[in-house]
Amino acid sequence: MRRHRFPILNKLAVPATLMIALQLLPAAPDAAQDAVVADPKHYSVEFENDEVRVVRINYGPTKNR
Repeated sequence: MRRHRFPILNKLAVPATLMIALQLLPAAPDAAQDAVVADPKHYSVEFENDEVRVVRINYGPTKNR
């Protein structure tokens, strides 16, 4: 860690760096949307239990160019 000429800056360096690092971390989304609820036309639940959830995605055939 870099030492400053003024002792007070040595004590502030770590908390300031920690605060900046925490602010730069991406925030978790408040409420992630469930694909099955948001778009039931394309997503369906095939199997679900306490440990795993299998979701089938069906967008249909792709068009040839």
